[in-house]
Amino acid sequence: RLKDATTTSKGIVELAENGEDKEGVAVQGNDNRLKTASVNSFGIVKLAKNNEKIMNAVVQADDDRLSNPRKPIPHDHNYAGIKHEYNSHTGTIKIIGNKEENISGIAPPSERSAIIYAKNESERPGAVGIAGIHNPNSEESIHSYGVLGHGRFIGVRGQSNGNTDGGIKGSGVLGVSRFGAGGVFTSEHNYSLVADGYGAISDYDDTVNLKGNGDALYVNGNSLFTGRITINNNLKGKEHPSNIVEMFEVDEEQLIITGDILVASDQGKSILTRSTTNYCKGVIGIVSGNPSVIINNSGSEKKIYPIVLAGKTLCRVDARKKSVKPGDLIVASDTPGCGMAGEINSFEKIGSVIGKALDGLDNGIGIIPVFVAHQ
Repeated sequence: RLKDATTTSKGIVELAENGEDKEGVAVQGNDNRLKTASVNSFGIVKLAKNNEKIMNAVVQADDDRLSNPRKPIPHDHNYAGIKHEYNSHTGTIKIIGNKEENISGIAPPSERSAIIYAKNESERPGAVGIAGIHNPNSEESIHSYGVLGHGRFIGVRGQSNGNTDGGIKGSGVLGVSRFGAGGVFTSEHNYSLVADGYGAISDYDDTVNLKGNGDALYVNGNSLFTGRITINNNLKGKEHPSNIVEMFEVDEEQLIITGDILVASDQGKSILTRSTTNYCKGVIGIVSGNPSVIINNSGSEKKIYPIVLAGKTLCRVDARKKSVKPGDLIVASDTPGCGMAGEINSFEKIGSVIGKALDGLDNGIGIIPVFVAHQ
């Protein structure tokens, strides 16, 4: 057994012949199976030709199937059930499908309602559900969009529960820009921007059903309007005409009610008080009950009232001495807070007119509409 082994006689081991596949025999170094393989002859493995489909053959690195684009074959992916690094994917994604679920109120939608559903469960600052970015390196001005939402009725719907505990308030849509506009709205056949403080937006989306308190628009900073501004303030009916007012501090001595004529107080400091003197030149305005435009420069004062600067308002008048007719000049009377029909027939009375009567009062004390016009 210690002699040299051959393919015909055993030594310590039995040698296999070239290509021989037999249990218990040793493959020799010159066996063809150990040489470098080619597409025409086997080595340890068999190599496939370019694009060749053959069982038990190895595809080579320069095969076109490993580099050339191919038409995708229809297939399905259950991505939600697979954990992997999503940022390892490159290219584009096209997804077409059918999913729907009724949305009510501002509850978050479920995965049953969307073709693409992203839920970020992070509780740390900076978490984003879906981010769309387009930031080309070109210095030319081009139209590009990070996110574009298109729909037959609603293009983009943003919603937030917010909070009422005094912390950070929520926002349905937040628009931020360093050098451009934070948000741009335009429409070809409707208002570019609709802000409804009562939640009455069923014409646009009847699934929300909110009950707002009337706060519709908050603007902090300078504003520029080019064009006509129309204000409709008929929430309280015709008995309460709307007007432009400024908030003034009033002294603590008397009870002030809507329709009272106020004059400058002897205290100064922009404090007002109820009128008590005929033809008082210190008349400032009339307390409004339904202002449309409010200017508030009062600061930290607590007892402040809306005083009509311009427009139509209701005014308390005293017609016991002289009846009031439409068109009469209204001046302060000696009845606290009340006006009366005045007659400017001397220089001493100039500057005492607060408005013009738009209706009449034959006798007694009553309330009539007047147009505020200082003279």
